[in-house]
Amino acid sequence: MKKNLTWWNLICFGIGSVIGAGIFVLTGLQARNVVGPTIILSFVMSGISVLLSVFCYTEFAIELLS
Repeated sequence: MKKNLTWWNLICFGIGSVIGAGIFVLTGLQARNVVGPTIILSFVMSGISVLLSVFCYTEFAIELLS
């Protein structure tokens, strides 16, 4: 697999992660008032999917740095 990620790509990925976390927080605050306790299951499922994508991007970063 050809290495295409640069330091700039990794910085942009980090900034996007911070913005994404902010969106999760705002969604959680609104859901607390409207949805109820089932939102916890939704956040757990989305957290698992985010964790899997982090593993993929970690592999890309390891390839880039090695």
